[in-house]
Amino acid sequence: MNKMGVLGIGHILAIIVLPITIILYIINSYFFRALKFSGNLFLILGIIMILIGTAIIYFSVLELQSAFKFGELVTDGLYAHTRNPLYAGWILFIIPGIVLILGLIFLIPVPFIAYIIFRILIKDEEKYLEDAYGEKYIEYKKRVNMLIPKIKK
Repeated sequence: MNKMGVLGIGHILAIIVLPITIILYIINSYFFRALKFSGNLFLILGIIMILIGTAIIYFSVLELQSAFKFGELVTDGLYAHTRNPLYAGWILFIIPGIVLILGLIFLIPVPFIAYIIFRILIKDEEKYLEDAYGEKYIEYKKRVNMLIPKIKK
């Protein structure tokens, strides 16, 4: 199997989701201008979500870069709560934050579309990690959810 880059399938996910987002933005902006939600609450929530998502991505990349350089599997820090904190930052926080800030009704499906595409594409990344790390990654998969952290009892 080919070597996978430090950001895994992220670039493919972006290449697919970005045009869909642009098309939905154009449809909403030019044909359905009245279909908007607005207000300071949406703006503030959107900014908060983007800040949280950015922090998650930033710290995920820091954790990943040093381990990737040495060919190690990251299973602590943010990676102890979700196997894919980079994608979680985007799909659960940044994309919904952008939707809230723009207030365009037609963009509401974008996080769900991104999640569906993520679920399809992540299979290649997971197969790569299983091949590269074997039982260590399989055990990690059993303990840690793919995207949404487990609620501890």
